[in-house]
Amino acid sequence: MSLTALTLQHFRNIALAELDFHHGCNIIVGDNGAGKTNILESIHYLSLAHSFRTSQLKRIIQADREYLQVVGKVRESKAGAHATLGVRKSITETH
Repeated sequence: MSLTALTLQHFRNIALAELDFHHGCNIIVGDNGAGKTNILESIHYLSLAHSFRTSQLKRIIQADREYLQVVGKVRESKAGAHATLGVRKSITETH
């Protein structure tokens, strides 16, 4: 299974990002503090619904926002089937 696209909303310093990935190799480059690690963290968050950097949801949601959302499109490499999956977390959730 491979990730073909990723959409982020209010994830750390990323207000909105829509990324399309190549089926081979992808390289993420940018200045310090630009959000490279945040993209990797969002992929991890999409996979496991938790951060590898913090257990506090309010530290992941962009400042002054109520929620974060991560949506990914995946493709099964052998069958070619596509699926969309996502996670949305709100600071107003009680659990």
